[in-house]
Formats: sequence, C-alpha cells, structure tokens
Amino acid sequence: MKFSRLNLLTSNGLFFLLLYAFNFYVFFVFIKNITTIPAIGIITIFILEILLCGIIIIPATTKVVITDKGIRYKSLFKEVIIEWNQIKSYGVYITGSNVKSTLNPREYDKFKWAAQKFIFITEKENYKPKLFRIRPKKGFAYIDFHYRKNAMEIIEDKMTKIKSLLPINGS
Repeated sequence: MKFSRLNLLTSNGLFFLLLYAFNFYVFFVFIKNITTIPAIGIITIFILEILLCGIIIIPATTKVVITDKGIRYKSLFKEVIIEWNQIKSYGVYITGSNVKSTLNPREYDKFKWAAQKFIFITEKENYKPKLFRIRPKKGFAYIDFHYRKNAMEIIEDKMTKIKSLLPINGS
C-alpha cells in the first residue's frame, strides 16, 4: 500500500487549500495594482506565496509505503524504514490547538471536532506523542502520517501476527 503522508481530503486539508487559494488571489490583486502598492508589500506577499507553496509541496511529495517487510517513509530530505519486528509502539494520536493525546483503539474512527488524527510508529518502547509534535530523540526510528483506516488495520493485523509468533516468557 502506497500513499502520501499528507491527506488533503480531510476538513483541515481542504481548509488549508482554500486559505492558500485566497492568498494566491490576494497576490494577483497586488500584482494587478502594482503601481499603487509599495514594493515591500509585493515582496512580502511573494515570500508568503513561496512559503505556503513549500508547506504544501514538501508533505505532498512525502510517501509512506506499507509492505510485507515493514513501513517505509520517504521525503525529499530523509528516508526511514522500520521493519515489522522493530516496531515497539504504534497507535493514533490527535492534534488540535496544540494539544496532543493518544487515542484508545475504540476511538480511532470517531469524529473529533477541529482535530487531526495521525498514525505513529516507532521502535521506542511505550512511546506516547507529546505536545507540539515533539518527536523521539535521535537514535530512534519514528514515522507519523495522517490517519487512514485501512492503513491502521494493516498495521494492527501485522503487529498481532508478530506478537503471536514471539516466545512466551522469553523462552
């Protein structure tokens, strides 16, 4: 299964695209009235356009691939591969108004107003995401991406199979 890290078809993603379109419209209004607007205003809007474009393009070019061997995260700047037997913590967390909390498995599919849901996977034992999207310190593999029901089902299925293969009491 291969998909983009960013899911633009969520309410937050669509709102962000609408905001970007409005900003683009404002930029063209500035260009149209270039003789009456100071150069600093045009430069500021142009820089904002470039930043917003980068904010959309970078996550949109990041891909997450779930295979039989593990999960692969590939962006423009890094690549992380976590094999199924390396995963120690996984789950779904929500963010909204800089609040982050991990969801109970029964709440994965419930609608959360003004919140985004993310799946996290790491090789760090008993990891819980913290406020402001702080990731584990260097040395730990960590992947997160927008929640997708079918991706979480595959992860839970693989992890259940791996746990059933582990020896009991370390023997």
